[in-house]
Amino acid sequence: KIIIKTIDNFYYNLVVSIPDKIKFTYELADISGEAERIHLTVVGDTPPLVEGDVNLVRMRYLENFAEIGEGSPIMMALAGENTWNLDIDVHIVSNYWIKNIDIDAEFAGDIKVQRTNGIYSFIGDLEILRGKGYLFDKTIRLEPQSTVTFEGGDEFNPTLDITGYTRIPGVKEQIDGSETSELLTLGLYISGTLEEPVIDITDDSDFGSMEEILPLLVANYGST
Repeated sequence: KIIIKTIDNFYYNLVVSIPDKIKFTYELADISGEAERIHLTVVGDTPPLVEGDVNLVRMRYLENFAEIGEGSPIMMALAGENTWNLDIDVHIVSNYWIKNIDIDAEFAGDIKVQRTNGIYSFIGDLEILRGKGYLFDKTIRLEPQSTVTFEGGDEFNPTLDITGYTRIPGVKEQIDGSETSELLTLGLYISGTLEEPVIDITDDSDFGSMEEILPLLVANYGST
């Protein structure tokens, strides 16, 4: 039921259940998807609180990541004059793809989307199921179970915990002092945040330091 208390203040007590699939798209950016088994409650005076669960069946995020201070396309898609408060759990089993100049990967996970007085926050983890990232002219194979973590706050700037590998042609010194040409393994660990990532090498990489790999990232040739 909805009780009209004044001309601009309603009291809501609603249950919204949508078992069928619903497609959505954001026309100002290349973001689209499909959701199902939506179950929500709407309770309280204007603005009410919308709580519940949404199962994301499919999503395609084909926009480049925002520069520092630029603003995220997905945040612009969620913005608007509607100030209803939200506390919604979004469940992603698979088939959530982010494809742009930095990454081409499939994600899964659970994200809590909250909005209070028009301010959004996101809490939860997205796990990389498969995919690749791009650094200079290198294609990095991303390791499954790498994660992107949202820790709340009013910015769309998650924490990164991502490992990836690539192979680079080079020369490797053998135990007897001879050198052989072979593909060397370069492992990268990416931490920090989406806006300010920190890149380091993995312990199982054929290279010993970031200073050692910087020339080969540009020149595409190295030795160890």
